[in-house]
Amino acid sequence: MPYGKTTRRIRLLRKQDPEIKAIDLARITGVSRERVRQILINLNLPTRLPLASCGTCGVRITPQRYKLRGICVKCYTQYRKKLSDGLRGIVKCDRCGTSIWRLHSLLKRNRYFTLCSRACWYAQRKGRHFRILQ
Repeated sequence: MPYGKTTRRIRLLRKQDPEIKAIDLARITGVSRERVRQILINLNLPTRLPLASCGTCGVRITPQRYKLRGICVKCYTQYRKKLSDGLRGIVKCDRCGTSIWRLHSLLKRNRYFTLCSRACWYAQRKGRHFRILQ
């Protein structure tokens, strides 16, 4: 069966890069995506790409927003946790002395005092700025 120029080009492109998408094949060859799908069916080539797998654990990635990063949801949450642990520090409340976790950006912003709760904040400010004048 003789093939046309477009069919030969699609077969060659798919052979060179098996993971190229149909929309990219359509842009390169100048035909519609539907026509590319029909040609792939005639050539007995897969019309859909296999699901991607996670780069760290090897689990198949479902089409979600994590697919763009190349890692699965579980690995992404572990990555975010590891990243956020480096951004936090343990400090002591200036009023009661309890240990609390704070982001470094919050520590820089609240450099004059560090308090653990709203109750400590009210207690510290009670005698300073809210005096009742008689």
